[in-house]
Amino acid sequence: VDPSSFRAAFGGDYAARLRLVRLPACVLTTPERPECQTQSPVEAVPEVPLSARVDLSAAGEGGAKLRLSSLESTPSGSGSGGSGATVLAATSAPDGSSGSYSATALSPTGTWSAGGSTGAFSYSYPLNVPAAIGGATPNPELSYDSSSQDGRTSGTNNQSSWLGDGWGTSESYIERSYKNCGDDTSSGAPAGSGDRCWAGEVVTLSLNGKSTPLVYENGAFRPVNDSGTEKVERLYLSGGASNGTYNGEYYRVTENGVQFYFGLNQLPGFSAGKEETKSVYTVPVYGAKAGEPCHASTFAGSSCVQGYRWNLDYVVDLHDNATAYYYQPEGNYYGANAQNTGVSYVRGGWLRRIDYGMTASTVFSPAPEQVVFDVKERCIDGTPAGAVCDDAHFKAENAPWWPDVPVDLDCAQGATCTNHGPSFWSRKRLSSVTTQVRVGGAVQQVDRYDFTHSFPDGGDHAPTLWLESIQRTGLDTSGGGGAAAPVPPTVFGAPAQLPNRVGTISNVSVMYHDRIQTIVTESGAQITVVYNDTECTPQNVPADPAVNTKACFPTLWKPPGYSSQQKDWFHKYTVKSVRTQDLHTVNQDGTYPSLLTSYKYVGDAAWHYDDSELAKADERTYSQFRGYGTVETRTGDTSVFHKNNGAAVNDRLTLSRTFYFRGMSHNTPDGTGGSTVTLTSQDGKYSYEDRNELAGRAFETDTHTGDGGPVDSATVTLPTVIGPTATRARTGLRPLTAQMVRDAKVYNRKAVSYGWRETETDTFYNTALNQTTTGMPVQVADRGESAAAGNVAKCSWSRYAVNSAKSLALPAESITTAQDCPEAGATPTGTL
Repeated sequence: VDPSSFRAAFGGDYAARLRLVRLPACVLTTPERPECQTQSPVEAVPEVPLSARVDLSAAGEGGAKLRLSSLESTPSGSGSGGSGATVLAATSAPDGSSGSYSATALSPTGTWSAGGSTGAFSYSYPLNVPAAIGGATPNPELSYDSSSQDGRTSGTNNQSSWLGDGWGTSESYIERSYKNCGDDTSSGAPAGSGDRCWAGEVVTLSLNGKSTPLVYENGAFRPVNDSGTEKVERLYLSGGASNGTYNGEYYRVTENGVQFYFGLNQLPGFSAGKEETKSVYTVPVYGAKAGEPCHASTFAGSSCVQGYRWNLDYVVDLHDNATAYYYQPEGNYYGANAQNTGVSYVRGGWLRRIDYGMTASTVFSPAPEQVVFDVKERCIDGTPAGAVCDDAHFKAENAPWWPDVPVDLDCAQGATCTNHGPSFWSRKRLSSVTTQVRVGGAVQQVDRYDFTHSFPDGGDHAPTLWLESIQRTGLDTSGGGGAAAPVPPTVFGAPAQLPNRVGTISNVSVMYHDRIQTIVTESGAQITVVYNDTECTPQNVPADPAVNTKACFPTLWKPPGYSSQQKDWFHKYTVKSVRTQDLHTVNQDGTYPSLLTSYKYVGDAAWHYDDSELAKADERTYSQFRGYGTVETRTGDTSVFHKNNGAAVNDRLTLSRTFYFRGMSHNTPDGTGGSTVTLTSQDGKYSYEDRNELAGRAFETDTHTGDGGPVDSATVTLPTVIGPTATRARTGLRPLTAQMVRDAKVYNRKAVSYGWRETETDTFYNTALNQTTTGMPVQVADRGESAAAGNVAKCSWSRYAVNSAKSLALPAESITTAQDCPEAGATPTGTL
């Protein structure tokens, strides 16, 4: 079947999600009957899209009838039936070569190492909001990360965020992941089921811009990256309160006395008729096995509505200052248990507004301050000419207007739903953010941020949402201004379109994805990003992913037409340089003043075994990027010069080198085999094992006198690991553990006239587990320059005032004495 004439018929990269299936002959005469809609896989021809070899010899002497049809448009009573008919249909699925809508937006790229070792380009745009009259002020921020594009593969949900490709808006939530029932042959699910099944306590916390898995042990949760200041509790609504889940499940995270609620829905002071936050996104989940939630004697009876995402909806501090978050879920229906009767679930949603400046007793009074988020359709009015992007026009014949929305996966209440698994996507894009305050009882708008979007050509797949510009407009005229005052927009120029897929599988799209390459800020600076060339080709990818050292990584999946899994390779892109130019100033030679920062990644790329427990065991491989061991950063541009007494003096380059932990020791599935990897400082004095929980942390930073010059100063930081504070066993993988990582010893050396001035600072922590002060510093030894005459070491002791119920530990007393610290926990002595 040639899909070229209808590749965009239903949006959301429809052509990449098409495949052939075999149907009973009665589908031609009575397509509404469930038994006539049973789809059977067809052995397709590898590397030839939408093609199959069909054996007609079994049809008998009378010959065979071959009918091609479409599940979306099979007319009742058309064609001829009978036992001799073989009916093939071209139909779509939630997943394809360009990604999967059956995956939630929680991307596994969140598990990749963050920081300078990864070579990612990041950019943030803060939204200025009015200060709260009481309590904390929300800090909404728009952030871009080029590495999020690298992680888009055939197994991830590749619809961009509501802001655009590579962008995020610092959402806070708790998400629990479930597995596909069809992937577990013992679940009892019907063939081809896309239903969700219980997979255990696979939970992730995202709070204030940081994301970490949670470790469930003995009824409690601990973050994998345990700060020691967070207490995570799962609670249950009572007294008739509801949040859409079958058991009223919600969460509270207490950090330094501040309580963050996820999924509370009905905030303090709620009564009938008042607004709910609608903060929980739900989906039917099957407890297919004994001991799992809602398990029953049959698979069909084992379903109950559970949350998959609990959004942050209420924050209250120690003084009862409160903040509230309100959401708009997007509902959808799908045919559960391989039936065509639609059941409801939440496919996505967005944050509508933030109310703040209230108290816990005045949540439902008019909010003193607000941040309001407005959305539009993921469609551009007038494209094509005459297009009106609204609910009335969201239908199959207009699907190309919504190029990154899978219209075929939409199903309405009461309709026949032939999609037999939930899919996760949105019709909306963020169009503006408005801040406002209440003055004398009236709302006064302060600022508005408008976002301009486009859908640039996707190359070999459907276009996806691209953020073109951000423009801030001042709306507060109370100071005497006569009109709104816009500032020049921040513009993100034509994107760099780079292929994600290496191309080791023929006739599969290389998955072009857009990345920022130019930014012009509202103050007129131009930022230009240059990415390094790709390193991998179909001919040079490693035969064994376990020893891969190239800037590419494998995934395992079964493309349409293949009877077995294939190893599909994807590129990892790193930033080569970033140049910032002042477009308002011109040098004497006609050039713009600029600052060039260049990066060099020394040594091999590190790839860790994928520890995602929801991935099927035979699909796990070495695909977690752990960055480069050494990154050199240079500033300056030797092509730039100024004249001194008529002679050209070229710009000199600065040089700094950072050496990173990458967590590559014992890089095996269960974490027990493999070799021990050790990092050693450049002066050879200090060493430390490259443990998994240290990935992304800096081990040593050297500053040189200039490019090619000797080291001027260096800092070596040796950590200590406290814990585990919680452990959960996982089948076939190393246990998931919560650990506290702290800086224990910091060594500094500085080049001086007599050689090196070397200093040391040691920190001792409370290592006793299950205490509010676990992981907090109790002694600090400042040993100074121990080799210098007259040097006096100092030791500081800290004590805390503790409120365990509120996860609160405040500094109570600090004592410093003129002496070296004795062992941790000793009583202060020496001269005060």
